[in-house]
Amino acid sequence: VCASSFGATVTLRSGSVQVYFDAKASSVTRFAAGELGKMLSQSFGSEVPVTNKFLDSHYAIVVGDNHLSREAGINVDKLPRDAGVIKITERMAFIAGCDDEKKSEKEVEGAFRAGIWGNMYERASEFAVYEFLERFVGVRFYFPGRLGTIVPAHTELQLPVTEIVNNPDYTYRDYAAWEMGAWFDDVHRKNGRQIMHHRHRLL
Repeated sequence: VCASSFGATVTLRSGSVQVYFDAKASSVTRFAAGELGKMLSQSFGSEVPVTNKFLDSHYAIVVGDNHLSREAGINVDKLPRDAGVIKITERMAFIAGCDDEKKSEKEVEGAFRAGIWGNMYERASEFAVYEFLERFVGVRFYFPGRLGTIVPAHTELQLPVTEIVNNPDYTYRDYAAWEMGAWFDDVHRKNGRQIMHHRHRLL
């Protein structure tokens, strides 16, 4: 689902964009914000701050369900599981969905080692982040690891003023690999013959 203001765009440049998360955000939401900041930094070739404070002269991309996203008219409680909203305005952007409030930072960071049962928590903001990266930055997720994740270089990004509701095509998605190729990063090869990896909009 997509609605847009015809012709209106926002230009993002290195040094003038930040990723914002609420100070009370869960570990799941913070991870999503970190993923966005990491890949935008790689794309721009310079650090994109990920912080719970607004920086002067920076366009903020707000990640997660918080008072700002709700004031912008985003109600994640009405969304299906794993669905997220991307809303881009001339003042700031919002990427939000329902996220598990109980998972610890350690559990979130180690989720790809946890198998199916350890990956059944809600992280719709993270899925929406990946949708944003694919749709507007051109990132491609082919398989886990550095070689399987393609992040194009940009000096600037042109974003349309728009609102998108991103729904998963299937309720259950997973990724499994039984043979670790030489192109997989060491961290993935060391975790056994089978690896469940949830970072690529699959679960």
